[in-house]
Amino acid sequence: MKLHRFTGSVLFIALFISAVAAKADDLTGASLTGVITGESNTKVTTQFTSPAVVGPTVEFTGDIHENFFDEDYKISADFGSDDLTVVFSSADPDSNIQSQDDLLSLSFSAFPLSFSGFNTVSYSCDSSLGTHCSDAASGLSSATYSGSTLALSFDTIDSGNTYVFSSRSTAPAPEPSTFVFLGTGALSLGGVLRRRLATVS
Repeated sequence: MKLHRFTGSVLFIALFISAVAAKADDLTGASLTGVITGESNTKVTTQFTSPAVVGPTVEFTGDIHENFFDEDYKISADFGSDDLTVVFSSADPDSNIQSQDDLLSLSFSAFPLSFSGFNTVSYSCDSSLGTHCSDAASGLSSATYSGSTLALSFDTIDSGNTYVFSSRSTAPAPEPSTFVFLGTGALSLGGVLRRRLATVS
């Protein structure tokens, strides 16, 4: 009877730890604030509507105008449960701007305390939005997560540039079944040792 209770307790704790680990970086339902800051000849024409609740729709959309090249861009920031996708688009698919200085910054804050930040970023070109977005990899000049605030700065903007920031680690988190198997194996080993000790005594 005691062994059954012990087994149940171990399995419950393992599943609880697994659930907490899986939910630690889950942004679903979080209310985040977002701000576009124009720099180096860039004017914000439509600011993010903020705050926004993370869910199935795109949380933040805004518009900027770059004065020197007279270019207009739309910005979308779509949060998922543990990632963020930022896309730049323009009515002119060949629209592109490169600068030695930052053109604009995006900041997002009010992340839940359980969120540990983003540890990976990938770059791509959405060819349906742009024909000249080959500089996506060099467009992000800095990305920092500190004090529950994510700050992004860009010095290259091409229509079609797509950035995906993710909190997923390169090594996938163990599935709940893994903890169950580990717990069962440990219990089996414990049972064998207990029987051997009982035999010896």
